[in-house]
Amino acid sequence: MSIAREIGDRDLEGGSLLGLGAVFGQRQYERAKPYFQQSLSIGREIGNRGMEGGSLLGLGLVYAGQGQYEQGKSYLQQSLSIAREIGNRGMEGFSLFGFGYVYFEQGQYERAKSYLRQSLKIGREMGDRDLAGNSLLGFGKVYLELEQYERAKSYFQQSLQIAREINNLELETMAQEGLQRSN
Repeated sequence: MSIAREIGDRDLEGGSLLGLGAVFGQRQYERAKPYFQQSLSIGREIGNRGMEGGSLLGLGLVYAGQGQYEQGKSYLQQSLSIAREIGNRGMEGFSLFGFGYVYFEQGQYERAKSYLRQSLKIGREMGDRDLAGNSLLGFGKVYLELEQYERAKSYFQQSLQIAREINNLELETMAQEGLQRSN
């Protein structure tokens, strides 16, 4: 990042900041937030809509992860709009997944399923196994909360299979935990 600043490459700088935000965004929300905010600022400054949308997506997930759902939904909506505008299906899918997560956390399970259905469809169409696996995990969590244990188990098993295929240990762990809870 310092090299990008030294040579004045704002695109590289913003991309580096976005990447750092994504690394910390998994669980270290306060560390991730300034990286996403800086990459958002740079994306807007240089007119890079993909960087802008990715930064908004990251901020949406960070705020949602902190329980600030309305703020999270606002960022997710902006990200979704940009994704559709520029035709970035991956960003669209993860924005929809983010909405599914928010509505799940708010106990609005039918709305959560609607968004997860859309994100899963995009994940499958694109062959994005990470998006599909996370969407399936989301469905498992919804059905677990609805006490539909056999359906939950089916979704967790599908998510676990994908997690193992793509070597995603975090997804694998969450799917296994879901399976244990659904027994």
